[in-house]
Amino acid sequence: MATREEVHRGEPTEQHKAWESPRDWINLLLGAYLMLAPSWTKGAVAGWFVMMGGIIAIIAVWALSSASSPTSERAQIASGFVTILSPWLGGFVSAGDAAWTAWLVGVAVFVIASVSNAKPDESLEA
Repeated sequence: MATREEVHRGEPTEQHKAWESPRDWINLLLGAYLMLAPSWTKGAVAGWFVMMGGIIAIIAVWALSSASSPTSERAQIASGFVTILSPWLGGFVSAGDAAWTAWLVGVAVFVIASVSNAKPDESLEA
């Protein structure tokens, strides 16, 4: 079982090994989806979608390669939050399909990363 120090330092544990976290793989796919979404999403602002999708994907690769370090999970949480805000920040809140795409992907990334961030502490023995 991992010690509290190992979890807080972001060291790989038996539960979290590099390139094996399904949550980080899902976030990588969500980032790729958001990057490609302007191809089929009406009203999508390509610059915002490609930028936010790229950021999400890069952070997911970081999380995968570092065995889901707490810092990378927090960065995924932040990128999900910014993606949720992107329709207002990018001025496309009135473009229904594009706004909903950003909101849904942002919420998914935020929730998945939040669960990943909380999971290591739950796996420790009391």
